[in-house]
Amino acid sequence: MSNEQEPLLDGDDIQGNILPGFNRTERYLVAFTCAEGLRLQRALARLRPEITTMSQALGHRDDRKLAFLAGAPPPQRTDLWVNVALGIAATEALGAHGVAALDIGENMPFTQGMTPSLLGDPYAQTLPDGAENPAALANWKVGSPSKRADLLLIFAHDADVVTEAAPVVAEIAALLGCQPIYCEAGRMLDGEAEHFGFRDGISQPGVRGKIMQNGTERLVTTRYGVPSRDGIDFGKAGQPLAWPGQFLTGQSTGPTDRPMLSPELTNGSFLVFRRLLQDVHAFYADTDSLARKLTVDSKVEIDGAGLRARIVGRFPSGAALMRFDKDPIRQEDPNAVNYFEFGTELPPIVLDDQTKIDGSAADPDVLRGRRCPVWAHTRKVNPRDQPTDRGGRVETQGFQMLRRGIPFGPPFDHANPCNLRNKESRGLLFLAYQRSIDRQFLVLNSDWMNTRTGPQAGGFDLLVGQYVPDEAGGQYAPKSASFFGPRSQAAEPDFIEPQRQWIIPTGGGFFFAPSLAFIDKYGAPLLALRETDRAPA
Repeated sequence: MSNEQEPLLDGDDIQGNILPGFNRTERYLVAFTCAEGLRLQRALARLRPEITTMSQALGHRDDRKLAFLAGAPPPQRTDLWVNVALGIAATEALGAHGVAALDIGENMPFTQGMTPSLLGDPYAQTLPDGAENPAALANWKVGSPSKRADLLLIFAHDADVVTEAAPVVAEIAALLGCQPIYCEAGRMLDGEAEHFGFRDGISQPGVRGKIMQNGTERLVTTRYGVPSRDGIDFGKAGQPLAWPGQFLTGQSTGPTDRPMLSPELTNGSFLVFRRLLQDVHAFYADTDSLARKLTVDSKVEIDGAGLRARIVGRFPSGAALMRFDKDPIRQEDPNAVNYFEFGTELPPIVLDDQTKIDGSAADPDVLRGRRCPVWAHTRKVNPRDQPTDRGGRVETQGFQMLRRGIPFGPPFDHANPCNLRNKESRGLLFLAYQRSIDRQFLVLNSDWMNTRTGPQAGGFDLLVGQYVPDEAGGQYAPKSASFFGPRSQAAEPDFIEPQRQWIIPTGGGFFFAPSLAFIDKYGAPLLALRETDRAPA
């Protein structure tokens, strides 16, 4: 479709971590429990001038792109970026009852909260050995009944985010009359990888629309001249374009859709936060052991690195299994890394800047997935061209979210397993924005990752899926997946059944990330606080 038909978005009304995302070195999450309307109003008013908008974040993305093209390191900024999100108790206390009505879907997760029954998380409060179960809701670091998160602040910086954010956190604590119930910093790892060593955040949908920036109209998502396919347009190769209403309230979901919401309820987004612990030692030890067993059982030679790549669906560099037999020495062009489908052979293409992108082959046995297993994480959450239990590729595209996560904790020292830092907690601060938690996150999490049969039959998401069958009494049980071997080998499946969970949820919540118009309406002028109102030291 013509770019002229795309909606004009207000880049000064949308928070920048929604679009295009806080792509900076460090982030810092701070949560408060407070359901007092006047105090929340004062806090919002104080935060209002600090909020980083979509227009500001887009400018930084442009600077990063210019640096990349020049072969220079990413630009480092010295300013503090801030975004905000609210839980259901906060929106109700503010009198913003219309937010709950935006929580579409039969489960109403924003209203209901992040419960084990909704997500498939374990709920036994102790492990079989009697130790506290960190995955049980009651034991979470944030988001448990005793640590309810009503106000979530997201800070970003490139050098020392905790120090830079401290004055703002102190002011908000004083206005709310309480100290934070949770504070945690995250930092990008080398190669933009997560703690298991795989490059993360590669496959993101592009967002249709334009904004006015410095008096000029520009597209939100750059178009590189990728040919349309099956009625879907693309930004980069393999980056389908989605209408902004897939992520923002009050925005269109198609060329003829004209939603009508009040200004304060427009341009918001529902945010899912999950604090996910990663057991790096167990992941490597278990996959090495499982690979040795598979080699014996299936008569197909596979090592731990090969099995880990199949579990993720990519090699550590980010290169797709559908494009390479082994991790390439040289990193692919950013426009090529997502140019693949599972059941469709794609031809070579030439982009507008004359960049040549090699084609990619189809899987020779796509229903089983010999090149990329049907249970690989990347295929579980994004089946691309494959039909699913929810429909075809158009429906699949509609489930995608804007992922804005960042690792926390020190990198694992593989060269020195005895390093004491290897015992420290590490993992991912998973953040994802969408229009409907029920119709996006919960479909991917509960209906696909946590089942053997969705989106296609073949096994659990061994990486992220949580398997807690009723007969397990709220404890984890071993997950399984069918291994058919690469290409045409191993006609009969061998089963992979890890005995440990490698990723464990230890906190989180559902939030509404409001527009600046919302903050303008519900943020009250700062009033003098009595000495007794101030936060305790």
